[in-house]
Amino acid sequence: GRGRKIVVMALVFVIVGRDELVYESRFATNSNRDDHAHMDQFVLHSALDMVEEKMWRTQSMSLGVVDEFNEVQVHAWITADGARFMLLHENVTEETAKKVRVEENIKNFFGEVNDLYAKVALNPFYEIDTVIRSHTFDSRVQAVSRKYGLV
Repeated sequence: GRGRKIVVMALVFVIVGRDELVYESRFATNSNRDDHAHMDQFVLHSALDMVEEKMWRTQSMSLGVVDEFNEVQVHAWITADGARFMLLHENVTEETAKKVRVEENIKNFFGEVNDLYAKVALNPFYEIDTVIRSHTFDSRVQAVSRKYGLV
């Protein structure tokens, strides 16, 4: 079969509830990324402030790039119930056509994951702001990330 084209290398995707991290998916499998785990957490944590700041200035669920640090960027999305989706990925500095495609793919990724998240949130057995432990949710997030060339 033909190899899928990776549009941008996603590293970590997290969902932050009102106070807590409720979901995390690490995409990068190359071992040298393991050393960056703490740095990734730090970047995502500091980007939360930018998300908070930006979310009050727009009606849009998609916040675009909220933070950059060295070779990585953070894209964010706000759900209807106020949860924050954050995707840490390698920086895209190339020509604008690729940048536009990356933006589009990440927005589509967030949109589909938003639908998956809504299903979890509406489940009577799920308590809002608690860790999402569903293997189905996890495997679907992974599938959506592959669909949009993020891994």
